[in-house]
Amino acid sequence: MDDTPCPACLSAPCAVIDRRITEHGLRITFECDRCEHVWDVVF
Repeated sequence: MDDTPCPACLSAPCAVIDRRITEHGLRITFECDRCEHVWDVVF
């Protein structure tokens, strides 16, 4: 679980389902526990 709110429904918490290092940085994939929306954030 993470404190990151879902961009679709603004619900929190959301689950981190994947972490990967890419050529652009660290990509973290989240899934909302409420609406099941999946999205990536690159740091």
